[in-house]
Amino acid sequence: MAENTSPARVSIRTLLISILVAGAVFGLLGRWFLRSPDLFMGSVVLLTTAAPFLLTAGVLIRIGAKEGRRRLLWLGWLAIAAPFVGAGVLAVTAPLLAVDDFDYSTKPTSELISVSLVQDIEDYWAWAELESRLKSGKLSAEQANDALTVFAEHLEGLTPNQLADYYWSAQGEFAESSAAAGMIDEDLLVRLCDAFFDRTAEVTLRGRPSPSDKDIELEVFIYSDGSSYGTSLGHQLLWWPVAATVVVDEQVVEADLSGGVPGPEADEDGYEDNSTWRGRLALAEPLAAGEHTVALQIAYAYLDEAKLLGLGHGAVPDYRWPTALKRWTQTTGAQIEIRQTSEAAVALSDNPAHDPMKTKAVLLGRLVLQAEEEGTSRLALELDEFDSEVVPLAFTLHATVNGQELAMGNRVATGGCGCDGDDRESGTVVLPTPAAGVVTADLEFRPDPELVKPSADVDRIWGKPLVFRSVPIERLDLEARAPTSEVAAGPLVDSSIEQ
Repeated sequence: MAENTSPARVSIRTLLISILVAGAVFGLLGRWFLRSPDLFMGSVVLLTTAAPFLLTAGVLIRIGAKEGRRRLLWLGWLAIAAPFVGAGVLAVTAPLLAVDDFDYSTKPTSELISVSLVQDIEDYWAWAELESRLKSGKLSAEQANDALTVFAEHLEGLTPNQLADYYWSAQGEFAESSAAAGMIDEDLLVRLCDAFFDRTAEVTLRGRPSPSDKDIELEVFIYSDGSSYGTSLGHQLLWWPVAATVVVDEQVVEADLSGGVPGPEADEDGYEDNSTWRGRLALAEPLAAGEHTVALQIAYAYLDEAKLLGLGHGAVPDYRWPTALKRWTQTTGAQIEIRQTSEAAVALSDNPAHDPMKTKAVLLGRLVLQAEEEGTSRLALELDEFDSEVVPLAFTLHATVNGQELAMGNRVATGGCGCDGDDRESGTVVLPTPAAGVVTADLEFRPDPELVKPSADVDRIWGKPLVFRSVPIERLDLEARAPTSEVAAGPLVDSSIEQ
């Protein structure tokens, strides 16, 4: 029998159906390409993987059934069944094998602590799972301490600046829950406090003492970001300088500390900020000019926050401290310099490039007269700009009104001494109410180096007076004293109530 060598034929109907299907598929792909890239990519993956696989399996089954070839038939059905069999096997065995690394609820607590935390202390989900078990009563105190011990070991290798990342992290939340439940051992709690609270003391001079001074003003600054985290541990750091010595010619000389005060008591938002101590070092004899070493003995303590009501934290006199978790003393050394009496404390700059009038570092705002008691008014000055970026500024303010010179206080901006320099109202003074025709004043800013003596960081200020002539005055005092009929906005209302 001769073989049929004629080429394969495709019916017109099949061809048309194929064209329609292909057109529909490509049309949908084009639409998804423009409007839904994710759907487009998923469809391409299916068309290039699952579709050829199913098509091949279908051809094997069709040929096997049509020609009675059982091997091809079984091969086609086996190919179709293989993905479903594999998915079923994975579904049954996955829980038994615990292959889901992100399902921490299936992991033993010991594995979470000794493996997950040791490998990655930042593992948020491991900490969250431990906290969940703690709150549900499924975590023992021993296990909580084991987890926080791993955390403490990590913290002890960090700097204070790096610690800030952990204050309100998942680790911090777990520590807070453990502390609230009373589950942290005392020794571990001390270890965590030691890691979080930076106890580095910065000792600086206030002012520029000379060889004739027996009293030296000091400032001690200890700022621990850990005070924020202390809330999570339920404890805060308290400290206070308690003793001092000075090394003079290799001899240790005792010195008395007096007048110590914490400050400032609150920041601009009203929160306590006792990170600074200011006091006086009283010497039996003045120190010679040159550098000397001061050794400050500072007392420290970790106190339960429940004992801090009315006490605060930071710089608090040690005689006020209740029983502490830990209390100790530590000595901090600092170099101080006594300058020769002849040395100028603060230089006066006359560099034209620093002139505040040219750099617009000082810009006047409003000058206002407000009514005071009978026969007097208050002159108030507002500044739009008072900037020490180019050169520190320290002035006494003076106003001349109707030929009378008036002192309006001081104005200082040094960019770091914490002096007045940010508020807009610069100075006020009470004076006899001038005549209604007085509507201008002369203002003079006179440099005064004594104003910045408390700041050892300032070595110069602008040294020439700033004079402003014929500055307009807003006479609001005249409005206050005008007859009622001139200023009333409407009829008077009798507020009495008939009985």
